[in-house]
Amino acid sequence: AALTAYIDNSALGRWREAFGVEGSAPPEAGRIYLLDPLGNLMMSYPLAIDPNDIRKDLARLMRVSRIG
Repeated sequence: AALTAYIDNSALGRWREAFGVEGSAPPEAGRIYLLDPLGNLMMSYPLAIDPNDIRKDLARLMRVSRIG
């Protein structure tokens, strides 16, 4: 099944910038990408991941975050 995300133009620009860094891989279909509020690419997961693992990672990230 395909998943389509809708984002505004400013978020789209940050998304493109996250993958514009030299040496970074282009986004792949079939992955989940998480960007922080500043547009930094933070995490990437395969679609087959257990959602609880993503939740645990996000909880850990929020504990140490300085912006969120």
